[in-house]
Amino acid sequence: MMKRKLNIFLVILMLCNLILQYEVKAGKGYVLGESLGEGRILIGENNSDDAKVGMIDENNKIILEVKYDLIGKFYEGLAVAVIDNKKFYIDKNGKDVLELKYNYVEDLENGLTLVRDDDLYGCIDREGKEVIPIKYDNIGEFVDGQAKAEREGKKVYVNYKGDEIEKTPFIFKGKGYVHDFNNGVALVNDNLSKYGLENRYGYIDEKGKVITPFEYDYAEDFKDGLAIVHIWPDYYYINTKGKKISEGYANIKKFSEGMAAVGSGLMGWHYGYINKKGKKVIPLEYEEAGEFHEGLAAVGDEGKYGYINKKGKKITKLKYDRADDFSEGKAAVKKGKKYGYIDKAGKEIIQMKYDEAYEFKNGIALVKKNGKYGYIDKKGKIVIPLVYKGMY
Repeated sequence: MMKRKLNIFLVILMLCNLILQYEVKAGKGYVLGESLGEGRILIGENNSDDAKVGMIDENNKIILEVKYDLIGKFYEGLAVAVIDNKKFYIDKNGKDVLELKYNYVEDLENGLTLVRDDDLYGCIDREGKEVIPIKYDNIGEFVDGQAKAEREGKKVYVNYKGDEIEKTPFIFKGKGYVHDFNNGVALVNDNLSKYGLENRYGYIDEKGKVITPFEYDYAEDFKDGLAIVHIWPDYYYINTKGKKISEGYANIKKFSEGMAAVGSGLMGWHYGYINKKGKKVIPLEYEEAGEFHEGLAAVGDEGKYGYINKKGKKITKLKYDRADDFSEGKAAVKKGKKYGYIDKAGKEIIQMKYDEAYEFKNGIALVKKNGKYGYIDKKGKIVIPLVYKGMY
């Protein structure tokens, strides 16, 4: 009799375990996160910053249980994972490939991971080898293949190979802040009290030579050889020699795929586009204008949106209530209260039936319907059931 009761208890325990596994697989009680690459998706216990996370595949199968502090994006088959203050490189099957015995680690990026040992920083590669020695008090983000680093009060730049490049041999005598160098030029915000001016912007080269007067009310860092500046009432683009390459506009946006939206504020906003030579290539005829992505940009007029190509040709009529950027050949659009997707020919390829819809990444997109989240593929097929309570 005792043996029979024990067997019944074991059967019940197994059934409970199977039910629990099913619920975890189905996503009950969890929130859905971003695609990590390699066919893996992040899930979390809730959407707070300190929530535990786990990982599923595109069949909604649990690969890593929801008990990790961090799971990063995959880069060349590896991702950083942190659990119980232990750090690892993991593969897409969730297997620990290499333990990272550091106080702090960040995601893999361009084959390197920023790490901290005690109070010093450096970078390791995917095999755990120190590429940038762990000797710096701070290492910033990489821009144009170089990052600003500081050691014992000395500021240098390091590249992906760990080579130090001294880029600050000059002494700038102004009272302002020198930004990072981009394209061999640094933006300076200087309080030039001797001229009776405050908060004026200008640019210097790597030897500290002033290449533009400190005359700008506002200015941005250079990117791809161009920067936005403002002298009231207009905004311009200038090159690294300080020469204006565009007309003055009431508003200028950043370049994307060689095109920048520019606007006139006379009689209401009207936007068009210029190229990198400053030439106006699309007339200023839209109330709103977005960035170009995959050769197309969203534009709007009187509350309706559509898409144009780089020649200004309309790919769709201005008929949507919202139009997001293209990603992986698809864009989320909204009609009324529902979202769907169009392709680059303007064809509606996924029905307008979702309450929320996000961009495609790694072949899948996050969507919401009836208060629940899941993922669909590019044909609109549900790959992760819409059963998750939120998004992470």
